[in-house]
Amino acid sequence: MEISDKNPSMDISNLVQDIQTDKPAGKSVASEQSPAEKEDVKVNLSSQSQEISRLKNEMSSVPDVRSDKVNELKNQVVNGTYKVDGNLVALNMIKESILDEIA
Repeated sequence: MEISDKNPSMDISNLVQDIQTDKPAGKSVASEQSPAEKEDVKVNLSSQSQEISRLKNEMSSVPDVRSDKVNELKNQVVNGTYKVDGNLVALNMIKESILDEIA
């Protein structure tokens, strides 16, 4: 077995020459285009990206506070009809604790 300091997959002399001429190591298609051609480049978003954008727009139109729900709960508290399910509260506390530990 012969060990050599030459790596056929990496031509250092070309990299050194690129650095000396301030040329980027890898050429891209965009760097070879003229300024007029660069203006014609279009970006196509994936359907998933478009869906995310649509959902963000929909979410921005939804209010942060559901006034109807808040008013309903206020009325229940004032009237003394608001009931708390202790088991449900405990279950949710345990869930949150487990999720905090995992994260």
